[in-house]
Amino acid sequence: FLNWEELRKLHEKDSVTIGSHGLHHLTLTSLRPADARREVAESKRRIAAELDGDVQYLSYPNGGFSARLESLAAESGYDAAFKDGMSVRQPNDRRYAVGRVAVTQGNASLEAFVTNLSATAPIHVVG
Repeated sequence: FLNWEELRKLHEKDSVTIGSHGLHHLTLTSLRPADARREVAESKRRIAAELDGDVQYLSYPNGGFSARLESLAAESGYDAAFKDGMSVRQPNDRRYAVGRVAVTQGNASLEAFVTNLSATAPIHVVG
């Protein structure tokens, strides 16, 4: 994990986007609606305050998501949200259920990561 100082340094680079992964990395689908809302909204607020900038993206912890969480991400002001790991992004992905390639120990080498990325379309969220 990175500390706030390390995240600030990354945030200063144009090539790195810092997003939210929930306040406590809890599986949001297992929480009561009010608790899930707090996890998503408070994480966005805290990161924005620490980095002095907007937080555009949410990656659902453990990949678990639902229609309710998609609505919650939208209501909380995220531009998009990413679902379960190792799924290939599809052109028809919903804005708050975009596929992602997870970075894990199994694909932590640059070669493995590039191979996984080559199987996905570029991630662009439009309107």
